[in-house]
Amino acid sequence: MLEVNAIAPTRVDLVGGTLDIWPIHHILDDKGTVNLGVSIFARTHLKERAGKKFLIKSIDQNLEVELSFSHLRNERSLPLLAMLLDAFWQDDLPPLEIELRADSPKGAGLGGSSALAISIAGALVKARQMLSDELVPGEYQLVQTVQNLEAKLLQMPAGCQDHWGAVRGGLNFLHFPFEGVFVETFPLSDFEGLDDELILCFSGKSRFSGMNNWDLFKKFGDGDDKVRKIFTEIGRLATASYQAILKRDWQGMLEFSKQDWVQRKILCPAIETEETQKLDRIALKHGAYFTRVCGAGGGGVMAIFAPKEKRESIIHALNAGGGEVLEGAVCDKGLRVEGQI
Repeated sequence: MLEVNAIAPTRVDLVGGTLDIWPIHHILDDKGTVNLGVSIFARTHLKERAGKKFLIKSIDQNLEVELSFSHLRNERSLPLLAMLLDAFWQDDLPPLEIELRADSPKGAGLGGSSALAISIAGALVKARQMLSDELVPGEYQLVQTVQNLEAKLLQMPAGCQDHWGAVRGGLNFLHFPFEGVFVETFPLSDFEGLDDELILCFSGKSRFSGMNNWDLFKKFGDGDDKVRKIFTEIGRLATASYQAILKRDWQGMLEFSKQDWVQRKILCPAIETEETQKLDRIALKHGAYFTRVCGAGGGGVMAIFAPKEKRESIIHALNAGGGEVLEGAVCDKGLRVEGQI
């Protein structure tokens, strides 16, 4: 009987977030987005099921539904899954039991929902190919499809960096030439010590990035001088960070990420909260290089960069200060899908 497992990493955004939303990157001269895969995973397990109904289990939402394929298309409790099934499955194929699990806290800012969508899509594509020997879509087509479905669900523009972090893992630089997105992935083995310098800490407060990004998108489109000036500077920092990456200069790239964070706080003061500011002070007091909120902010997970020798004392202080340090590290592997029949 058909059975497929898919696992995809989440990501930490480092430089050039929001520039991955079309057409902002085509308007700017300097542009690019940098992110880093982390081992906080999104997981999909599916298997062929007897009968005529699909069984969907969302471990994180403590939700279970059993419906026919036609009814799943209109299932509002798991709308993105319904859209993915409609895009990547069809009613003449066998019904499935699908179990979903996300390691990322809800609203963490790590791109967890997109990573889960990529894992679902990857599992469905693999299952369909095993049943019918269909050609498997390439990773660019996979990302574009999932990105467009998310935009439809959110009813607003959606970026692509979360999906590429999930597909590739590693350290990614997203290029935005006029002919389309091009992603360059660098193995983490090229950046010695990186895995010892990153700490991920959940602030305890979830956030929703869509509205922050939508507000900035509208202001950029309306020609807001302040917003356009800051995005121009963020684009410059992204370009500079790429040159540091090419030199395998991790510390230099981190400095551009730090400057990017300064610009983001000016661009959107609500990106910080009392909780993240408190954790920032704790981390810096105990020797961190710098911290930044992941995603569009307003809560979620903080990425903290610190010398290896300061790591344990910082982790202890963060946990004691109300944060929740996560068991996540840098991740060199992207989407992995295994199946048997």
